[in-house]
Amino acid sequence: MLDSSSDLRTVATTIAAGAVVMGYYYAKKKSDNRRPPVVPYIIPWLGSAITLGKDPDAFFQDARAKYGDIFTVKAAGMRSTYVTSAAAISAIYRDSKSFVFTPTRLEHGVKIFDMPRSIVYNDYTKETLFPMRHRILAPSNVAPMVDALIMHA
Repeated sequence: MLDSSSDLRTVATTIAAGAVVMGYYYAKKKSDNRRPPVVPYIIPWLGSAITLGKDPDAFFQDARAKYGDIFTVKAAGMRSTYVTSAAAISAIYRDSKSFVFTPTRLEHGVKIFDMPRSIVYNDYTKETLFPMRHRILAPSNVAPMVDALIMHA
């Protein structure tokens, strides 16, 4: 048991500080209504990683049913927004002024493909290669590429 008032103050201060931190965390988590809804999670850094890892198909079906066609998932320290509707994906591709993909593509080149930053952030890469890749991977071109892949596989 606690022997002195000093110990009691230390415990009370620790509990109060923990309550303030948790209150700030949950208020921040729900503060921006302009963004897609975030699939709820309990453990801050881990997020939905465990649930997502167990059965990804069920996770995404459940998230789409509860939160709509566009939602955000936090897992393993990363925050990812998913668009699960073909109509919404087409609208995003058509509205290239509101949805800029270049920063994401650049970071994927560095983080996923381990490309040197000096190459990825080069003007030629940003101004020539990424726009060319965007045209090649446009929704109207994907089906013929998949058909060709199936024929040659």
